[in-house]
Amino acid sequence: MKRANLVAKQVLAGEGRIQKVLVANRGEIAIRIFRACRELGIQSVAVVADDDPGCLHPTFADACIQLKAGLGYRDVDAIVHATVLAGGGGVGP
Repeated sequence: MKRANLVAKQVLAGEGRIQKVLVANRGEIAIRIFRACRELGIQSVAVVADDDPGCLHPTFADACIQLKAGLGYRDVDAIVHATVLAGGGGVGP
């Protein structure tokens, strides 16, 4: 219980707060997450796959990462790797 109270105090004080989120989605869902992040002061990173030419969702993000050829949104290892490269503290669906 003491640990939970400490974490709650840190969150309320802004310590340990997520600073950047990678959004592993596209379309309207991704755009809504990017808008929410902006409102909360959290940086956002879009993921773009090979089959996303001309997509709009990266234009709403603060940054963008291109997945390697052949890797898509369902490749968990690729998404985790992209999150680490982006310096993300979390992954949105």
